[in-house]
Amino acid sequence: MTPSYPEVAGYTIDEQLLEEPGVGRVFVGRRRGSDALVALKILEAENEDLRRAFLERHEFLTKLDHPNLARTVDAGVLERGSTPWTATAYVPSLTASELLQWLGPLGEEALAVRLCLAVCQGLVHVEEHLGYNGDVRPRNIAITSTGAVLLLDLGFPSIVGGVVMPGAFDYAAPEVLAARIDVDVRADLHALGVCLFMMLTGKNPLSGGLA
Repeated sequence: MTPSYPEVAGYTIDEQLLEEPGVGRVFVGRRRGSDALVALKILEAENEDLRRAFLERHEFLTKLDHPNLARTVDAGVLERGSTPWTATAYVPSLTASELLQWLGPLGEEALAVRLCLAVCQGLVHVEEHLGYNGDVRPRNIAITSTGAVLLLDLGFPSIVGGVVMPGAFDYAAPEVLAARIDVDVRADLHALGVCLFMMLTGKNPLSGGLA
């Protein structure tokens, strides 16, 4: 049976935002007594390597605070099943993936470059904290109603060929696929280059698909 979450650690659930079957789900919710929305990400996978990667990644993300990065505001583990979860500030927005699906390749190079430059500003902050985001892809690049650009955190770790992947296989740099220990923000720039190519052509040069 699929677990239901009417409430998570004091956060009430409004709606489901994303699901990766067998891995986890993301919900929109709010803390009791507050109107501020959050994206609640719950890792449902039982694999210990995935749980460890999820917790380590979000321990790092809680240290980040930048206007071009969705802020991770809370995290914990549910008592039942020791299921880890995180809460990230949520702002209604339109993602680059949705733009591609609805409008096709962006005709204006200036818009695509503007989105990528904003993401780069956020990645500079990531690099200053000696880490990397690990899940740069079109569905995680968002434009808010005020025109702000945010790099979201809606992905889950997965295992590909025995290697724990923090994000999507189709955006991973060679050093990520090789499970090297010296991976840094340059892997994010590789993924961002794939995103830029997709925004201008509508195709992922590594797979041909959209995500």
